[in-house]
Amino acid sequence: MKILNALKSLKFIFMPHYWVLNNRYSRQLDKIVLEIIDKNLIVSTTEYWAKLGNGNSLWISNYPYGYATPTIKGDWDIENRLNVRPSRLTMHRLHRHLRKFEEYTLTKTQRADKKILKDFNIY
Repeated sequence: MKILNALKSLKFIFMPHYWVLNNRYSRQLDKIVLEIIDKNLIVSTTEYWAKLGNGNSLWISNYPYGYATPTIKGDWDIENRLNVRPSRLTMHRLHRHLRKFEEYTLTKTQRADKKILKDFNIY
């Protein structure tokens, strides 16, 4: 599994927007975010936050630079953000997971509107 993840991580060499990230890597946070993805613990999302069932939240606004930095017990204040981040591969997985989550939570009308915009190359 470690070798597979190492091979998957090689793709980030060719993605310049992943070269410079805001916070330092945390192995502990990496494991927590992978657990969030695997157990689907995200309750809701906004433009800036992914809210978890336990009251905590993840900052998701500026992908990938400061992506997936956690806050403590639902405080939406920037001062309570921790200055750590998961691995690039985990951030990429979380981003894909959140896109699927947002697609799943759209209403029928929103899906139809999105399809119309996509047909006209607006979205």
